[in-house]
Amino acid sequence: MCCFQGKIKLAPLHNLPPELRNLYTSQTPQAKEFQENIRRYNNTLAMTSLGCKVDESVNRGNGPYVFKIQGRLSHLAGSLLPQEEESPVYTQLYIYDPAEALNHRMQHEANQNLNRQVMAELQDMLYRTHSAIQFYKQAYKITQEMPNHQQCRIALH
Repeated sequence: MCCFQGKIKLAPLHNLPPELRNLYTSQTPQAKEFQENIRRYNNTLAMTSLGCKVDESVNRGNGPYVFKIQGRLSHLAGSLLPQEEESPVYTQLYIYDPAEALNHRMQHEANQNLNRQVMAELQDMLYRTHSAIQFYKQAYKITQEMPNHQQCRIALH
C-alpha cells in the first residue's frame, strides 16, 4: 500500500543549509534554545498564515501533539505592503532591508525571548536560499515603478 505500490516516487530531499543543520544537531546554548523554541522561530519566519479549522479533540495530554484539521487547508498571504499605521507581517517583511525586517521581528511581543543572533542567522539563510523571496522583491520593485494611478493585483501560484 505504501506509495501506491511503488507508482509514486518522491524527489529526494535537499540537504539542509549548514547553519540549520547545526541548530538541529548541535548542543550549544544557541542550538538548545532554537530546539526548544523551534515552533516560534518557524511562525516568526513564515511567509503566510495558515487558514484551517484545527481539531483539538485528539489532544488529550496523553501522547504527542497531533495536528488534525477539518475541512480544507489554505495559506493566506495578504497584501504585498502593510496598511498605513500597521507593522509588516509574513511576506511583507521579506521586501524590507534584512536589518529592518529583523528589528520588526524581534519587536513583536511573541518574539521577545527569542535569540536575536539565531533569528538573524535563520533570516539570512532564508534570504540566500528561498526562491520565493526573490519573487516578492521583484513584485515589490515592479509595483514601485508603476504610476500611482495604476493599480494591480499580483498572484503567486
